[in-house]
Amino acid sequence: MSRSGLLDTLGLWAYSVARFPLLAVLRPRVEQLDFDSSRIRVVMGHMTRNHLGTMYFGALCMGAELGPGMMAMRIIREQGDKASLIFKDFHARFLRRVEGDALFTCTEGKEIRQMVDEAMATGQRVERTVKVVATVPSLSGEEPVAEFALTLSVKRRGER
Repeated sequence: MSRSGLLDTLGLWAYSVARFPLLAVLRPRVEQLDFDSSRIRVVMGHMTRNHLGTMYFGALCMGAELGPGMMAMRIIREQGDKASLIFKDFHARFLRRVEGDALFTCTEGKEIRQMVDEAMATGQRVERTVKVVATVPSLSGEEPVAEFALTLSVKRRGER
């Protein structure tokens, strides 16, 4: 893990302890986070494994929302604005059992930036569907084990 990935991970953990305790239990790791893409790892462990030895559905869903959510939050923070950020809907397609650490990749940073810019400029709620792909590199390399489509919704809050 790079130094910036470590700092992003520690920041995410602190934020989750304060605001999202369930996410703190997951203990995600930020492998890459920039304005173009994100890679978030969710470790297979006692708290993320179900009775069949695969990753819990809930852990997979939380991992999928982190990448685009963190990119949007970083863009909003960079601009010095305040915004409400939520996921309006969530579609998942599970292709294989997740039996190891899951890596969630989102490469739609440019689209997220355009969405945030539009929301900040207009003051209106802007929604876009973003894609996230999950892999288990230790078992199946870059072959997807799940694909997610999440509708991200952003609206500027307060005065500029």
